Amino acid sequence: LPLWSTAGLDLTNGGVHEALHHDGTPADLGFKRLRVLARQIYCFSHARMLGWNGNSDNVLHHLFNTLTGTGWHAEGGWIHTFRTDGSVLDDQRDAYDQFFVLFALAWLWRATKWPEAEEWARRTIEFVDARLADTENGGFFESTKQTDYRRANPHMHALEAFLAWYEATGEQAFLDRATEMVTLFRDRFFDHETWSVTEYFAPDWSPCTDRVAEIEPGHHYEWIWLLLRYAEVSGDGSNMSGTSRLWPQTEALKAGLRARLDGLPGDETLFIRMLDVIFNRYLVTPVEGGWFDQLDARGRVISANMPTSTFYHVFCALVEYLDFQNRQTGA
Repeated sequence: LPLWSTAGLDLTNGGVHEALHHDGTPADLGFKRLRVLARQIYCFSHARMLGWNGNSDNVLHHLFNTLTGTGWHAEGGWIHTFRTDGSVLDDQRDAYDQFFVLFALAWLWRATKWPEAEEWARRTIEFVDARLADTENGGFFESTKQTDYRRANPHMHALEAFLAWYEATGEQAFLDRATEMVTLFRDRFFDHETWSVTEYFAPDWSPCTDRVAEIEPGHHYEWIWLLLRYAEVSGDGSNMSGTSRLWPQTEALKAGLRARLDGLPGDETLFIRMLDVIFNRYLVTPVEGGWFDQLDARGRVISANMPTSTFYHVFCALVEYLDFQNRQTGA
């Protein structure tokens, strides 16, 4: 933080240097990417929230003023690259860039509560919806410059940006947008045959056939991180029931017995614990051979009767246990 808040800033031309030499002096690459400016806004905003005692207010004002003063296109959206002197080099509005700015603004707003951060975020979303959203096939186009391909990567950062704004505001609309990106991941990006993320697509989201297949390990890890965060904030997946029926316990017994016989690694005590639960919690009705079908979270009986369908599960589990005993003793 001390290095990049000083040597990393371009106080002459605005924003940040695209790179530094290993001795900390600026490296002139001939261009400066707007997304790098956005990334630094995120870093110093988050650092401020973590209690960094550097010159965060001045740094953030410098970065934000450069972004809004030179990065916004007259027709809307954030430009792609600057020249080293701060003038515009490429004014296309790239989807990846838009979402990185949106992500940065979420953290800037959390760190400072500057109303301007929220206003620029609103303008960014309006531009993306109007110019880059694909209302027919879903997701977003690569850029305002027409391309013959689409990528998963900008949508990964769209998910990151929408999650950041949801965590900043708690507004359901942002979580809904994040859900759309997760759905796109499940339906398009994730290859269920290879368990990998497809990177390039044709405009209709069919996988590109004219590009060499690429696996980006870094992107895989990013997706994992983001999907886990999404699951945490959205409660994604099945709700956990507080009640317990008998038949899952019998299936756990069967699985535990078979795993023990086959020497599979794991919990070798599972079948013993399941036997204890089944015989001491469920098979204790007033009538011999009966069962309580369901217990609540405190172990109290809540079932009104004994479903006949459960007999299959109990019978199979006990037969499996007898077979296990016979094999153990060689009978």
